Amino acid sequence: MKISLSTARSFLQGNESSSEEVYNAYRKVMFFVLSSYLKNIEDIKDAYQEAFARLLEKRSEITAPENLQSYFNLIVRSVGLDMAKKSKTETMEDGFEPSSNDPVFLDDLLPYDLSKEEKMILGGRIVIGYSWDEISAWLSVPISTCKLRYQQALEKVRKELRR
Repeated sequence: MKISLSTARSFLQGNESSSEEVYNAYRKVMFFVLSSYLKNIEDIKDAYQEAFARLLEKRSEITAPENLQSYFNLIVRSVGLDMAKKSKTETMEDGFEPSSNDPVFLDDLLPYDLSKEEKMILGGRIVIGYSWDEISAWLSVPISTCKLRYQQALEKVRKELRR
């Protein structure tokens, strides 16, 4: 879900009600991003809260409200990677079973031989319904690259399904 430019401005100026709106607006898509790094729902929730806290700390550094989502995406990816590295050194809980209320895990959604970026583009386009502009901003790659990788990923899925 996209937020309005006025909401982004309000958030960057420190308005508390817009902070809640930003938190809720990006929750689903950022959970999707985090699920590509983390497999435990509690870790994903913790990572999202940590990322949002970092965004609140850094919001004075964001000069262009239209770049809020891209900036937040970078923070979320960084936190996800950090937590994934940390969790590799710790043992995971046995018996974890996601519920129907949990976010979609990329590997469960797309069990094909796709790169993480291809899975994120397919998921962003098909599952979340992002436009090419939104996917491009989300992944910080040109629209033409997103479209090319999308087509390549679809072709890989088609080949797998024909087997």
